[in-house]
Amino acid sequence: MDLKKRTIFLECCRVSEVAREGEEYLFRQDWGEQLVGKHRPVVVMCDTKLETLSVLEGIPDHYSPGQVVWTPDGNGVVGVAWLHEPRRLGLIYCTNRVGYIFHLTLGGVFTLLSGDDQAVRSPKFNPDGEYLVWLERPAGGGHHAAHRLMAYKWPPSPQIKPDTIIDVVRQQEQTTGGTPFYGLYNLNLPRRCWAKDSRRILFSTPQLYSVKSYVVNIENGNVTELETPKGGQFVMDVCEDFVVCARSSLNSPASLVVGQLLATGEEENMRWFPVTTWQPMQALESLTSSFMTLDRNEEQNNSHCRCYNAIYFGPSSSQEQEIPLIVWPHGGPHSVFTDDFKMEAAFFGLLGFGMLMVNYRGSIGAGQDCVEYLFGRIGDSDVKDVHHATTTALKEFSFLDPKRVVLFGGSHGGFLVTHLSGQYPSFYQAVVARNPVIDVSAMFSILAQKTAVECGVEYNIKEEPSSEGFEKMKKCSPISHVSEVVAPTLLLIGKKDLRVPSSQGIHYYHLLRANDITTRLLLYEDNHPLGQTAVEVDNLINSVLWFYQHMN
Repeated sequence: MDLKKRTIFLECCRVSEVAREGEEYLFRQDWGEQLVGKHRPVVVMCDTKLETLSVLEGIPDHYSPGQVVWTPDGNGVVGVAWLHEPRRLGLIYCTNRVGYIFHLTLGGVFTLLSGDDQAVRSPKFNPDGEYLVWLERPAGGGHHAAHRLMAYKWPPSPQIKPDTIIDVVRQQEQTTGGTPFYGLYNLNLPRRCWAKDSRRILFSTPQLYSVKSYVVNIENGNVTELETPKGGQFVMDVCEDFVVCARSSLNSPASLVVGQLLATGEEENMRWFPVTTWQPMQALESLTSSFMTLDRNEEQNNSHCRCYNAIYFGPSSSQEQEIPLIVWPHGGPHSVFTDDFKMEAAFFGLLGFGMLMVNYRGSIGAGQDCVEYLFGRIGDSDVKDVHHATTTALKEFSFLDPKRVVLFGGSHGGFLVTHLSGQYPSFYQAVVARNPVIDVSAMFSILAQKTAVECGVEYNIKEEPSSEGFEKMKKCSPISHVSEVVAPTLLLIGKKDLRVPSSQGIHYYHLLRANDITTRLLLYEDNHPLGQTAVEVDNLINSVLWFYQHMN
């Protein structure tokens, strides 16, 4: 590239940061947590022959485009258009935002291909260009939920409507091999996910407490489960019927395997070959994993949503009451713990802690009815599920020490551990909460739709909830039990968190101190996941030190 062309290319890339006179302080909405400063995305075409960049015209101003792919003929693009008026509600962790699959020709003709009031993502063309598939769910509701797999016959036409290949699974269905299938919860499809025959698609999705891989025939909707050993399996890439997967478990870091996809109907018999291996680490491999199915049989009115699950991971012993226990509910709330490698879990386990990772009702991977069960019940059923799982584990595993039970959780997990320390004050010896939700009513202005749905309050984007609605939010919050807390509490807070603002944890810190509770707050220059390397290492070490200091 000569100097003149390179200068033109760079000028095309450069975005002016200089505001127009009089608009230097104009507020511009962005897409929030981990998308700060992202206001209005555009689709840019790079011509590698002419070495130029050009913005594709034709997308209406009230849409934000993303996840764009070329059409098979190269004369247009397909992508997701998120509706951003009247408010950008954030995309990180949220699959429930209103959006459309769109088609845009290079000539600027814009067409919507999917229906109204849906949330869509991950459009992919099959190799022969006859079908476009994507993931879809009803817009609104919980921040994550079960999806449909949709297929659209290409090229587009006003007479063509998308077909549903896999529908939202309410409870469970069966695969071709007779194994249970609880629906689609994967955030995206692999970048390359198609078999060479252009009729089968491969992906992975959480199912109860593991991640399983599947082949789906888009012509008949058959779902075939691929062999998964202990742990989880993630489809990473598919090319010419060679499938690369990552496999891991709680006590085995991820390794790559490769296999060749067999003919339709024979996929279950695929043979896998290792690509990478880890040098065995005896201390890690000695840790045990136990999978618990729990039943709240006292709730006869919700017979199909009485069950949930948990994973015990950590040391075992022939000695009774020897192992301290970390009770660890996941965040979300519509997320899940699965049997795949987690650095934090390995860290705690190698230091001698057992962990109980609880997938309370409301978790994904167990049917959409389970997800929706939590609506209107946060601060109640999820808290009781976690405590019930804890008491059950203490009975089932006699090597756990009931006098050394501590709490660890972030986001909604932080919401739960601060609830547990207030509702069961004499049971848990110490608490570590990372960016916890403390007062749901104070979160409404930030996560309006989410807080309303989870608390069972009617949501209207045009107005505030009633005073009764705010009172309900306050009552289901940990702050309503703060005067009962006795356990020493460590708060790990991100100053740049836009999902759960730091004011939540800081307010709780002051209330605990006013109640003479031993407490400490670490404030990091980081956002919601506290994922910067130095921050992650610091908060894990401080968490363990806090547990050591305050366990009996």
